[in-house]
Amino acid sequence: MKKLRSPGISALLSALFSGLGQIYNGSVLRGIILMVLYFESLNFLISTLVDSPVRLIPFTDIFQPRYFPYKMLPSLVIEVFLVWAYGIYDAYAMARRRLEEEGMEPSPREGVLRYILLAIVIGGIIISLFLIIRSF
Repeated sequence: MKKLRSPGISALLSALFSGLGQIYNGSVLRGIILMVLYFESLNFLISTLVDSPVRLIPFTDIFQPRYFPYKMLPSLVIEVFLVWAYGIYDAYAMARRRLEEEGMEPSPREGVLRYILLAIVIGGIIISLFLIIRSF
């Protein structure tokens, strides 16, 4: 029998550190793969900012064609965000599915946490869409 874990704690751990919720649920390999994906996408985002030949330009100018590395920012931010958001969702869904398989229901507080996490994800999507629209 698998040890039952709280969906809320799983999602919270994954929100704090991508992949940690999966490890908490007992899926160590899945958590490590998610950590690698997250940190690789974050590394690419940071290296694009730091290693670009243009430094210290005004924020309003980063979307100009002459600043090529900065044109990639919206897609890189979205990539980092999507990997992070998927980790939260996956950790929550995995823990909830295991509870349902055992015939148990999560506590009512888990529903509140689900809406909070949903608001965070929707907020991230709105910010990402803003960056995409602004880049054109």
